[in-house]
Amino acid sequence: MGGLIGGAFAIGLSPELAARTDQAATHYRRAVKAFSAALELDPRSTTALTNRALAKALLGHFADARSDVDQAVHGDPDESSAYLALGQIALAEGESQAGEDSGRNADVH
Repeated sequence: MGGLIGGAFAIGLSPELAARTDQAATHYRRAVKAFSAALELDPRSTTALTNRALAKALLGHFADARSDVDQAVHGDPDESSAYLALGQIALAEGESQAGEDSGRNADVH
């Protein structure tokens, strides 16, 4: 599992840190569900879309996160927080990819 949260044991974290990481992932999954419920009430809520996108990105679901931000920008092109979220997602995705690349390089040496 890619992303900032998944695969705690796979990357060699201590059991305590892995447990904290799993706990954080649980909170982000709950956040995704909560923002999804908010969107059922108001499907055009750019705030809910943007925040759900950030939670999805923290779980490593970058394509879904970008989709939410794209919907927010389409719904309100003046929503600056959506553009900020898009940058944060791109940065997180790049960091995740860099970490995966480093892991592959370490396996080679």
